[in-house]
This record gives sequence, structure tokens and C-alpha cells, in this order.
Amino acid sequence: MINFTESAILEIKSLMKRLKDKNMAIRLNVKGENCCGNAVTLAFDTANEKSDKILNVDGIKIVINKMAFAKVNSLTVDYTKNLLTGSFKFVNPEIRKNCDCSL
Repeated sequence: MINFTESAILEIKSLMKRLKDKNMAIRLNVKGENCCGNAVTLAFDTANEKSDKILNVDGIKIVINKMAFAKVNSLTVDYTKNLLTGSFKFVNPEIRKNCDCSL
């Protein structure tokens, strides 16, 4: 199961509120792999494909391709913020390797 922390949910809701589009969803996508596992992205999307799995997380529609879902099934999406910036962080406990190459 894909999990979203409370801070990630609050940030996504804040961003979606600014868009004012009731049909908007968040697409979670996997774009290949790097040395630390799958590269995961989030984007706004209004389209659904037949191969999509649709999740409802605290009222947020999350769309993910079924093939990608298998790669991130135990993923946790978090949001961290400091004085200057904020960013989403993807934590996958199935990835056992960490490196410092910045990919």
C-alpha cells in the first residue's frame, strides 16, 4: 500500500486548492531506475487510462499505472519544508541501498 504522511496530504490539498479544478488528480509515476531504486514523480493530471489504478487518500484522487504500482507498493510519500523550500520525499523500505550520487 502506498502511504502519504499528513504533511504530504496537507501540501497536496493546498496545491490542488489553488488549481480550482474538481477533476484534477495526482499522478504518481515511476520513471526508470537509478542506483537507489525507482525514480518516482508526482504530477497533476486529469486523464485516466484503462491501465490506471485509482486510490483515494483522504479525499485526494491518486492515479498510478498498474505496472508502476507494483514497483512502489510499499512507498511512503512525505513532504518536508524549511525556511526557503519544500519538497516531496519518497521512502521505499524495499530499497536496501543508499548512495550519495545525487540521482
